[in-house]
Amino acid sequence: MDKIEVVVSKSKDEMSSKERLLKVASLGQPDRIPIICRGRYGAKYFGYTEKQLDEDIDKYVEVEVGTLNEFGGDCVYGGITSGMMEEVLGSRFERLQDTEPKSLRKPLIESPADIGLMIKKVDNLDFERGETLAMVLSRTRKLKQAVGPNIPVVAWISAPFRSACMLRGTSQIYMDMYENPELVHTVQQMLMKLWTTWTEACVKAGTDIILTSNPTANSVNISKKHYQEYVHPYSKEMFTALRNKGFTIFFHPCGDWNDRFELICDEGYHVLHVDQVDLASIKSNWGHKVGIWGNVKTIQTLLQGSANDVKQESIECIKKAGKGGGYILGANCVIPRETPPENVRAMIEAGFEHGRYVG
Repeated sequence: MDKIEVVVSKSKDEMSSKERLLKVASLGQPDRIPIICRGRYGAKYFGYTEKQLDEDIDKYVEVEVGTLNEFGGDCVYGGITSGMMEEVLGSRFERLQDTEPKSLRKPLIESPADIGLMIKKVDNLDFERGETLAMVLSRTRKLKQAVGPNIPVVAWISAPFRSACMLRGTSQIYMDMYENPELVHTVQQMLMKLWTTWTEACVKAGTDIILTSNPTANSVNISKKHYQEYVHPYSKEMFTALRNKGFTIFFHPCGDWNDRFELICDEGYHVLHVDQVDLASIKSNWGHKVGIWGNVKTIQTLLQGSANDVKQESIECIKKAGKGGGYILGANCVIPRETPPENVRAMIEAGFEHGRYVG
């Protein structure tokens, strides 16, 4: 692979991108509002399929660095993609189109008797020897080498409950909460160990910030009571322990979590990448405990709107949550692959033009 250089320079900044994001994670005020454009729009822009990026380290690094240079922003993405760890363990997925997420076709845990098989596979997992996971760690190392110390590499990991859904099947896990609750607890206890070890391997390979998400435990899917019993204890134990190790952790509560923010704000995260919220309200109510990231609408505005729509909504987000620091400008979820490039640029330009702190 030819040497890839980071050349992005939008303005004269006082802080590096890494310093800026870590300042937000500590609820401080950086020189300007950081910008994260999480998504795979860059893959289409540079002419690659998702499958190609999953399988080719050099193409993956080319797209991440190229996207940073072409569009801007304050980080790149390394690490694993959704479903990859569970596929290594034995669940079977298919990608229905050239995008994420993959669809679960055959879960590893089809009956409680398969728990022993899962435990055996987890115990025998060698990250550096298995082809898929070794590739992920290798591309993280190459990506960090390419961007250097001032651009943070963000790596996604799964929350225990989400990972359990991808090993058992989401609907079946929901049924298990009524019919076989011990299974839900046992699987997550094993997954906490697995994902903790994997996180440590990612950080050793060059990851600067950990991102996790959970679209399977919002208020549309399970009650707050079930969240408290089946999800919160394991997320809190795992992510608080990782935070205590010195790791920086961002969490994307995908969907509507408005009835359980007091719980997720107690789970060890530094920053919440918020979705279906009133941004001013969430900053006012919880900005003293966590940083806030978001929440320009991915579909209505970024995918379907004009560049001017994106710019105006980005400015509104800055007005609602930017005061005093502790805020990152971005979309409310993963930016779709088909998003017009000019719309991504409009959000980033709004951040540079209206997100600089004075004094």
